[in-house]
Amino acid sequence: ARLEIETDTVDLDVGKLQQGEVLLEAPFQAAVNLELTEQDLNAFLNSSFVNTRLSDLRFNLLPGAREAETLRYRLNNPQLDFLDNNRLKLQVDLQDTLSEEILVLSAETGIAITGGYQLVLLEPEILVDEVPAPPQILRQIVTGVNQSVSLELLEDSGVTARVLSFEITQDELTLALFARVEPAFLAQSSPQD
Repeated sequence: ARLEIETDTVDLDVGKLQQGEVLLEAPFQAAVNLELTEQDLNAFLNSSFVNTRLSDLRFNLLPGAREAETLRYRLNNPQLDFLDNNRLKLQVDLQDTLSEEILVLSAETGIAITGGYQLVLLEPEILVDEVPAPPQILRQIVTGVNQSVSLELLEDSGVTARVLSFEITQDELTLALFARVEPAFLAQSSPQD
C-alpha cells in the first residue's frame, strides 16, 4: 500500500557502472517505511511466483524419508489474516499427491522483534484439521524460528539491517527499517572477470 525509501548519497564507481557492474565506493544507507495490506499480501501469496516456489518445496514429514517421499506433499491455497496486537494467522492446504488427501494447516502467532533484528514468535498455535499440533512439534518449530530468523545473519556479508518499528493491526502491517550496505557486499556478489 505504501513504500517510502530515504537514502544518503549513493556513491557508485562510475567506471565500473559504465562496464555494467554496480560497485559502491562508500557504504549505502537507507531508511524504509513499508505498509502492506492483508489483501495485497494474499494476492502475492496466490501469485504464480509463490505457487511455483511452493510446488518446489520438499517436505520430510518422516525421519529418514526417501527422496520420493519429500516430493509427495504440496502446499496450496495460502491465506493470511492480520489480527490485532501484532498477531497473524496463516492457513494453507497440505495435499498428499498420492492419496489426494488434504489437511488444512493453520498457524496463529504473535510476532515481536527484539533488539531490532530478531524475530520472536509469541503464543503460537498450530492446528491440523482443527486439531492442535503436538506440543513437541510446536516447540521445535518455535525454537527453530526464534533461533534462525535474524537480521544479524546478514552482517557477515556486509549488510546491517535493523527494524525500527513493527506493527500488525486488522488492516495492515507497517514496518520501518534501517539498512546499511558495505561496498564489499556488492563486490562479492558482482560477476568476476
